[in-house]
Amino acid sequence: MIFSSKPTHHQFLLCTLLVPLLPGCTSSRHRTIVRKISIHAEKKTTAANCNITPTITVWIHGTRLFASSVFKRFFHSEPGLKKATDMDSIYHLHTIAHTLCESDSAMFCIDDFYLFGWSGKLSFSAREQAAKELYKQLVALIHTYKKDCGVTPNIRFLTHSHGGNVALNLSKIKNPDDELSISELILLACPVQLTTHNCIKDPMFQKVYSIYSHLDLMQVLDPQGLYRKRHRGDSFLSKKCFEPHEKLAQVKIKLNGRALIHSEFIMQRFLKQLATIVKEIKQWKQEFPDFQDEWTYTKKVLCLYSNGHKVRPLTYLAHNNKQLRRVTEKLALIEMEKQVLQA
Repeated sequence: MIFSSKPTHHQFLLCTLLVPLLPGCTSSRHRTIVRKISIHAEKKTTAANCNITPTITVWIHGTRLFASSVFKRFFHSEPGLKKATDMDSIYHLHTIAHTLCESDSAMFCIDDFYLFGWSGKLSFSAREQAAKELYKQLVALIHTYKKDCGVTPNIRFLTHSHGGNVALNLSKIKNPDDELSISELILLACPVQLTTHNCIKDPMFQKVYSIYSHLDLMQVLDPQGLYRKRHRGDSFLSKKCFEPHEKLAQVKIKLNGRALIHSEFIMQRFLKQLATIVKEIKQWKQEFPDFQDEWTYTKKVLCLYSNGHKVRPLTYLAHNNKQLRRVTEKLALIEMEKQVLQA
C-alpha cells in the first residue's frame, strides 16, 4: 500500500500508539560519557564582537500542527527571511530571538539575527520548497552584507525540529558558483530521516551540533515509514541521532537532572542556557585532541544544573565490562601520576 506524501491524522495517531517502538540512537556497544556542569549565575556577555566579521544567525522554526487562532501568537512567523528586530513583541519568535541575544550578545548579535518563516506543513515537499526560498534569500542577504561591510559574513543556522531538515535540504539545491558555507548548524530536536540524514556530510556545513533529549517523543513521531517509497527509511518512525561523523557533535541534554520534551527546546528556560551549552560542547571536544575517533563514536550526555541544584558526582558510564576496565585503568593511572608528583 502506498501512502500520500502527507500522513492523515489517523496515521499520526497510529504512530503515537507505537511510541514503545521508538528507534534508538547508536549501537549499545558504544561507551557513554556524562559531563555535568553547574551554572551559578546568569552572566550576560557584552556585544564586543558584534561588528567584527559579522555572524548572521538564522532561526528556522519547525512543524506547525495547530492552525487554531488560539496558538497564533505562539506559532506566528512572517514568510521568508526577516530581521528579528522587525518582529512584533507579542509573538513567540520575538521572545526566542531576544532571549538568545540577551543571554549572550557576543554569540547572538541582535543586529544580525534573522528569522526564517515557512509554511510549517508536515511534508517533505513543504520542507524542500522552504529550503529553496531560504537559499535564494540567504544568497541575496550575503551579497548585501558583502556590499555594505566589505566582508563575507559567517552563517549560523539555529533550528528546531523539522526546521533542521529545511536547513539540511540546502545541500541538495546549492549552486556551486555561490560557494555558500554554513559555519555552524545547530539542530535542536531534529527528526533524523532517510532523505536528509547524510546531508550533514556535505562540505556546505562546516560544524554540526545536534542536541536532543530521550524524553522528546515528538522528535521521532513523524512516520517516514508511511510515506512513498523514496522517503522511507530503515525504521518506521524518525530517529533521534545521526550516524557518527567527524564534523558532528551529538549530545543528549538534561537540565537540573531532567530530560526535556519537544516544546521545551524553544522555551526561555532552555534558550537562556543554549550559548553555554554550545560553548561547553566545543570545549568538551577540544579535550579529545588525540582521540577524535573516541569523541566521534562515543555517546555523550550533557547535564546542566542552575542555581540551587547540586551536581551529582558522576563522570563516566560504561556499557560493558571491557569499557569499565578501560575507564578504571585510566583513573588508576591518573592517581598514580598524582602520587609520583607528590613524592
